[in-house]
Amino acid sequence: MVYLYVRQFLSNQHTAQALAGLFGAAVSPGAVASMTRRAATGLSGFLDVVRERIGGSEVAHFDETGLRVEGKLRLVHSASTGKYSLIAVHDKRGRVAMDAAGVLPSFTGVAVHDV
Repeated sequence: MVYLYVRQFLSNQHTAQALAGLFGAAVSPGAVASMTRRAATGLSGFLDVVRERIGGSEVAHFDETGLRVEGKLRLVHSASTGKYSLIAVHDKRGRVAMDAAGVLPSFTGVAVHDV
């Protein structure tokens, strides 16, 4: 369920429809959202490792783009290396948001950013 929703970028509705078609069991879009939230709570240790690895890298790329979330403009921030990527949503752009994502405070390498 989470793979279809998160990795294959299906909507809640399409994920529920795919699961019903594949397994013959009705699943609501709300169940897809609930299971995704539950799965995300188990990622805290993994996210700490990703933050540490990006923060300790020699070179990392940082960027942001706007996205509407519940009718409000939010910013999706990314920090990445050739091996790791961290995505975070924040109300602000720039250093404040990247500090909140937990990478920049420990990063001492070369930061690459689109201008």
